[in-house]
Amino acid sequence: MLKKVIDNLSLIMESAKKEKRLIFKDDAVVEIYLVFVVLVYFFYTFVYSPEIFTKLPVAYVDNDQTTITHKIRRMLNETESLDLTYDATSLEEGKRMFEEGKVSGIILIPKGFSAKLQKSGGNPSIAIYSDASYMLYYDKTLQAVTNAMGAFTGDLQLKQTMMSGVPMKEAVASSKPFNVISTPLYNLEEGYAIFIIPLVLIVALQTLQLTGMGVLYGTLRERGTFITNFGMARRRFGFIFLTIGRAIPYLVLSMLLLLLGIKVVFHIFTIPQRGDIFEVFAFLVPVVLSITFLGMVLMNIFRNREDTIMLCTVFSIPALMMGGVSYPIVAFPLWIKVLGFFFPSTIGVKGFLALSQAGASLNEIKDIYIQMWLICIFYFILALWTNRRFLYFKTDNNNLLPLPEADTINSQEFEKDSHTDTNSIHPKLSEGHEQALNDSKLNITQSSVNVVDLLLPMRPFISNFEQLVETIAVDIQDKAKNKTLQSPPTYITVPLLQALQLALDTPELKELYLNLLINCMDCNSIHPVHPNFINSIKSLAPDEIRLLSVFLKLEKIPYINIKQISKNEDITYDIVLEKHVHVLEEANIKVSFVNNLSMYFENLERIGIFAPANNASLEPSLYIDLENCGLSKNVKKEIENKGYTYKIERQYFKLSAYGRSFIQAAYNTNISM
Repeated sequence: MLKKVIDNLSLIMESAKKEKRLIFKDDAVVEIYLVFVVLVYFFYTFVYSPEIFTKLPVAYVDNDQTTITHKIRRMLNETESLDLTYDATSLEEGKRMFEEGKVSGIILIPKGFSAKLQKSGGNPSIAIYSDASYMLYYDKTLQAVTNAMGAFTGDLQLKQTMMSGVPMKEAVASSKPFNVISTPLYNLEEGYAIFIIPLVLIVALQTLQLTGMGVLYGTLRERGTFITNFGMARRRFGFIFLTIGRAIPYLVLSMLLLLLGIKVVFHIFTIPQRGDIFEVFAFLVPVVLSITFLGMVLMNIFRNREDTIMLCTVFSIPALMMGGVSYPIVAFPLWIKVLGFFFPSTIGVKGFLALSQAGASLNEIKDIYIQMWLICIFYFILALWTNRRFLYFKTDNNNLLPLPEADTINSQEFEKDSHTDTNSIHPKLSEGHEQALNDSKLNITQSSVNVVDLLLPMRPFISNFEQLVETIAVDIQDKAKNKTLQSPPTYITVPLLQALQLALDTPELKELYLNLLINCMDCNSIHPVHPNFINSIKSLAPDEIRLLSVFLKLEKIPYINIKQISKNEDITYDIVLEKHVHVLEEANIKVSFVNNLSMYFENLERIGIFAPANNASLEPSLYIDLENCGLSKNVKKEIENKGYTYKIERQYFKLSAYGRSFIQAAYNTNISM
């Protein structure tokens, strides 16, 4: 029992480390999820930090020029918000000032304003032109004019009532039957930053965290590396602990970002934080977990990195409005209210504002707190389903193929099939390693299977397995098209992958290893694959690999040796021109070191790819060009100039049985010889 608990805790921590590594490995995820959140917190708060604008410069255009309009000008100028800096002679002049940035608005008094005002039944109007691109300019300008004109008309009505013979006290009482004392709650200055920034804190985190998770998960689906990274959780109930472990990095990072917003941003820009900080963060835990589990669920949708940016951007504004701060919730139709309930930010904003701005206790909003945990549990269940789906099912071209869980494999069957040389690699296997080997015995003969998944049983034996598989994933998936695949034998695959790690920067060697890997996974081409082929590839230079490619089309290559006959009557021979071939010119092959050709051929014979040389030769016509080429003539002439004679030996290179199998397995995955 204790061992299972320890194993499960280890799985949680390993999953958390893996998720954290994936987050910080992807620069786009780091920028979107971490950098942009910080920028949004500071940028939005800085823009709205002035809270209340005072003495906004406004142009006053008085086309009536009466005592009444002059009084209106004085009343407007005495407001806290406006400063009638300029008196324009026309609306066109006011527009020019606005375009030059001298004023943020224009107040226009039309001609005949006073006459209409004094006329019974008259309905005069004032035109206000304000900068609507900045909501605070527009709001403050309109509010100041409305308040000033309200006071002016109230005073005018009072005088008209008194002129009709009503005493002053009664006139005042009739025009102002009761006093209104307005006391704003929580937002005492009625500033926009205090009003909107706490909401942005939650909505921005939700939008950018989901975007970052979507970019990361889209990458995993594009490359088919979900199993590569989280295959260790493929055991009974492993998906539960995987889900918990993957949520931990997001919980820690998001809580740190929220702590930055509440303790640093709020403090710098003097935004109040009235609630108990521990209760605030106790409430934010289910908020962040809900967002995280929702991000895991959306992995079913994010097939590419770009998908998430469009989706999350589209839903960011509705999420903001459903918070109920910028638009009243009661005005929404029922279906939008129901839909908004499934946005973590909808309930999250309510609780966060109640705790941080209204100073409520967690007990006072326990109904909201319970709702938040219900949403968290709902998305947790969906996240469990999602992780299980991607662990135990393979997706390729939208087709799902079930994979058996590790715990369902009969270990006795593995014992019966112990002909693979796994003990020579790891004499003592842990339970997890043994289970991985059991997985390798599963044949999955479907051409649409994800090749990467079939390599997972090798993971315990390969260091940096994830990085290696991620590097070769695209290549092997492409090579595996239209093949009937099976789990590869461990005794070949493990040393092959170990050797491949050292050859990733050498294209020629890498290509041979990948071809060999795919062929030992193909049910129809595994028969010529031999474990010693790995050692043969290790013994090859890139030039030798290019030379061997000739045998994809040719079976034999003629060559000649020119020997010098010594003056000694015993007749001994010195080879002057050895293994001279025209294969480079005829096959259009380029090698880096032409002078090493003889050594290359000897090495190919030494490792058994070429059959041993004999005295047999091919058709004489095949040797004419070799014997009469410029190099051969020069060699023969030099020998004759020394007073010696020469002898020409005609031989040829041919593949051994081992060499034919090697070419078939390592050079071309579609060739049959």
